[in-house]
Amino acid sequence: MRPILGTEELNALSSKKKYAIFDKEVRKCEEDIYNRENELIYSDNWKINGFDESFNALCYVYKKNKTENFNTADCDYLYFWLGNVVYNNLINKNTFYTVLDRFKFFLKSYEGRRRCNFDKYNLTDKEFKDVMTLFDYSKDYFDLQRDLYKYKWYCNSDYKALIDKYVEAYKTLKETCTGNGTLHSYCKNFYNFFNSTQNFLISTLSCAVVEKDDAIEQLEEQQRKWIQENSEKYKYMIANGEIFEYAISGSSSASSPS
Repeated sequence: MRPILGTEELNALSSKKKYAIFDKEVRKCEEDIYNRENELIYSDNWKINGFDESFNALCYVYKKNKTENFNTADCDYLYFWLGNVVYNNLINKNTFYTVLDRFKFFLKSYEGRRRCNFDKYNLTDKEFKDVMTLFDYSKDYFDLQRDLYKYKWYCNSDYKALIDKYVEAYKTLKETCTGNGTLHSYCKNFYNFFNSTQNFLISTLSCAVVEKDDAIEQLEEQQRKWIQENSEKYKYMIANGEIFEYAISGSSSASSPS
């Protein structure tokens, strides 16, 4: 039985790791910006604790944005991370554009300090999730290709679900941005994320799900043990780009395509 792509590989994707760092580092805001921004965004449109979570996220982005050594390559990640926090905490999603626009205005104007320019994104609540999904896909694409090739395209249902979500978002936006000559504001983002020459591979990425999901946890544990026992050999193979199969004989209760 071959090992399969699962939770560990999902959490190791570039976008997952980056957002996890932001989630871990965000704290209660101690900056002297509360009153000003509170006036801008406070309303009864937030879920319980939603305003505090969103404000603390804004404060985190604000502090990152004025840091001298901040990596500006992370600006897009910050935008989508902040937008996702706001989106998930709003009761009325129709106000998403207004709230995030106020956040962007604040980040651009407060104390005149900024390293990130979020003006290239003007997304409504109906557009945000698909565009964020596509952005994440663009960051994870080569990770996915590497993992799928390494694991012979075997995966669990969660890994397959993420790939399907990515591919569907790509197809949806590609159809919207190329059909009937329509050019929405987010189409520029779409074209910036991906090179059009990759279209076929991007729109057909997939993997084969192990038929019995109850064996996945056992297989992943076997995989971890194998890597631990063969760590030096594993590192050598990865460093040299070799494709290999783990020495694991899986549970007979699980099956996969041969």
